[in-house]
Amino acid sequence: MRTLDRILIAFAILVAIGLSYLGYFWLTAPVSSTAVAEDSLSIAKDPLQIMVNSEYIPAIERSGYRILLNARASYRLDGILVSKKHYSGGIMNWLGPWDYAVVWGAVPQQLKYLKFKQAVRYALFRYDPSVPIDVSYIMTHSSNNHLIPATPNLRKALSRAKKHSQVRLEGFLVEVTVIKNGKGSNNWNSSLTRTDTGNGACELIYLKRLRLGDQIYE
Repeated sequence: MRTLDRILIAFAILVAIGLSYLGYFWLTAPVSSTAVAEDSLSIAKDPLQIMVNSEYIPAIERSGYRILLNARASYRLDGILVSKKHYSGGIMNWLGPWDYAVVWGAVPQQLKYLKFKQAVRYALFRYDPSVPIDVSYIMTHSSNNHLIPATPNLRKALSRAKKHSQVRLEGFLVEVTVIKNGKGSNNWNSSLTRTDTGNGACELIYLKRLRLGDQIYE
């Protein structure tokens, strides 16, 4: 085979790979809402939480599991994304595939002194000991949010957020019961306050709307 033929074949393969990648990206890309983000994000304010007792969320059926979601409160959080982590494998990780660690209030102004990381559904932070840091304030103005996307589009959009970007999470704080063969196999409950710490202190959000900057996903 001539050198020119080899070059042409290699070029054709590269073009095919590129087109396949673009096609995959186009098919899997989330679609942003036609709604216009007119208000600015309230990053300096605390999350908005309103208790509810009659909000219906449809049960989810998947792979022999029946997942019941009980809404405890409507919830909206504006803040800065300081870390995110994707989880996969198993029904609970499928249900809540992403954790977003978010800060608000005065914490965004202190980020140059802080470093956040996530592991096994926890969010942790370190800080420069030479700088006066109010640790209790940071702990009550940051949260690790387990996100249950309400739609396939939101499931795709969650991967789009960038570290230190402005985000808005809107939905419901929920209690989750997972049933298999007619018996409960797992429970997963949201915190209902920002002042708790440790195991059970994370917010479990049935996510209805996601705002990344000025882009809105539903």
